[in-house]
Amino acid sequence: MSDFPQQISECTVDETRDDDQFLKALGLTARSWVEHTREYLFQSISVDARDTSPDGACHALVLLIKKRPSVQFYFGHLIIRVKDTLPSVAHFAGTDVQTTEGLASLLPLLSFVTTLSIVGTGDGGRSSWTNIPRLVRGSLLHLISRSKIDSLHIHKIGDIPGALFAHLPHLQHLRLFSASSSATSFHESGYSTQFHSLPRPSIRTLQVYDSHLLAFALFWPLPTQTGPRARHDTHQLLELEIYIDFDDHNVGRAWSAVLDHCSKIEKYTVVQDCEYPPTRHFPQSVLNLRRFPNLQVLQLSWYYTIIPEGGFNHNPLPGFVTNLAQIANHNQLRTVELNVRCEH
Repeated sequence: MSDFPQQISECTVDETRDDDQFLKALGLTARSWVEHTREYLFQSISVDARDTSPDGACHALVLLIKKRPSVQFYFGHLIIRVKDTLPSVAHFAGTDVQTTEGLASLLPLLSFVTTLSIVGTGDGGRSSWTNIPRLVRGSLLHLISRSKIDSLHIHKIGDIPGALFAHLPHLQHLRLFSASSSATSFHESGYSTQFHSLPRPSIRTLQVYDSHLLAFALFWPLPTQTGPRARHDTHQLLELEIYIDFDDHNVGRAWSAVLDHCSKIEKYTVVQDCEYPPTRHFPQSVLNLRRFPNLQVLQLSWYYTIIPEGGFNHNPLPGFVTNLAQIANHNQLRTVELNVRCEH
C-alpha cells in the first residue's frame, strides 16, 4: 500500500491517540503511520516489578529498543506495578544473569522518562518496597538519579527509602496515596544530611492521601533533633490537596506548621473522609486562609458515614465562614466549593 501524505497521516493518528487498538491497526496498515503510532503507543508503559524473565514483556521491550533506538524517546510515563505479597522462593531461583534480563535491564534504557508511578496492586493493604527484587530496586534508584523526572506518583507502597527522593531536582508534581516509609529509612539513608547540599526541587503540585508521615519527612520546614529541616520545600507550591481524618489533632497541628511555608498556593483542597463528622479535635488552623495571599480556588469537603447519637460534637463550618469573610479583601479568591455529605 502506498504511503499517505504526511499531513493526512499525522492528523489521522492524532485523532485516534487514545485508542490503543486502533493505533495498532493503523501501524499495520501503512508504513507512513508506523513511527507516529509508536509515539502514542509507547508514551506510557506499565510493567511488573517482578518481571525478571528473559521471556517476559520487559525483555521484549529491551530487544525492541536495541533494534529501533528511536523508540526510547517516546517513553514518557513509566508505571511499575508491585504486588502486595512476597515472591515465592521459586521466583528467585536461577542465576543472576536471568534476573537481570527483565526489568532490571530495561530501566537503564528509559532515561527519557519524565513521569514515574510506583503502584501497589492486590486486594490487601500496602505493598512493600522490599517486594521489588533487589536488582530492580538498584536499577530504579540509578534511573532516578540520572533522569529528569518531574512527576512522581506513589500508590499504596510502604517502606520507601529516603534515597528514592534524594535525586529529584526536577520534581514538580508529587502524589502520595497511602504511602509510607520505615521509621528509620530517611535517617539511615543520610537523606537529611548527605543530600542536603543538592539542588532543592521546586514542587508545584502536591497531593497527600493517608501518607502524612511521609509528607512530613519530605517537607518538614524546621530543624529536628536528628538533623536539619527536610531538603524539599513548599515555597513554590501552587496546588495542595490533603485527604485526611483531621480528628488526629497532632497531625492537624503538623500540617499547620507545613502550611505556614506555602504562601504561594493558588488552589487548596481539604477532604475529610471518615466514619464520623468533624469533632472538637478538628484543627481550625488548617483553615487559616490568611497565610495564602494568592489563593484563587478553595475546595473543602467532609464525607462521613455515621451520625453520632448526640448529633454533631463540633461543626467547623461557622468558624470557617468567619475566617473566609476576614480574608475577602486580602487575596484573589474567586471560587469556593463546600461539600458536606453523609453516606450512611
